[in-house]
Amino acid sequence: LVMKKFIIVAVSNYGKEFDWTKHNIGKNFLLSFIPEKDFFERKSYFVHDSTFENSNLSFIFTKTYMNITGKILKEYELCNMYQQKNSPITIIIHDDLEISFGKNKFRDHKDRGERGHNGLRSLTKELQITLGDKYEKPFYFSLGIERPKDQTPVHSWVLTKFNNQEIEYLEKNCFKVAEEELYNNIKKLIHN
Repeated sequence: LVMKKFIIVAVSNYGKEFDWTKHNIGKNFLLSFIPEKDFFERKSYFVHDSTFENSNLSFIFTKTYMNITGKILKEYELCNMYQQKNSPITIIIHDDLEISFGKNKFRDHKDRGERGHNGLRSLTKELQITLGDKYEKPFYFSLGIERPKDQTPVHSWVLTKFNNQEIEYLEKNCFKVAEEELYNNIKKLIHN
């Protein structure tokens, strides 16, 4: 079995004012099973390296705004890794308006791609520009925030904070299920 490398990026906005906003659900999800103190701080991102099933996993959340998330790729030297024989498998964790609150879905690039999400668009664009014909589309791990039930504009909705009841529901119910789902899909990709 060849050791595989996974780059798992939670797109998010950086800063205390964005903690527990709907857009940052991916970061909050990562921090539910990897303590923040276990992430190593770099110039524009935090990274936690671990192993699973004889493969290397790098979990990342950024210190940038979501719409420029792709800029971390150069600092992390992902592009150099993609030039190697066994290039890493990229999984992007993000909020998803099309999925019910608290649900998740592991998607490949054939399943509607970026869905108009600026963080996903930024990462994909940076990979495509830098890698050219070596570019392989990422997998997506979508965490449901659902669309607003009222007339709240989407750009405002994604920046609203979860209330205490929603946070408790995510922490006690949803994130554990999502963690199992993420690792089950990583396992499938390892043995594929």
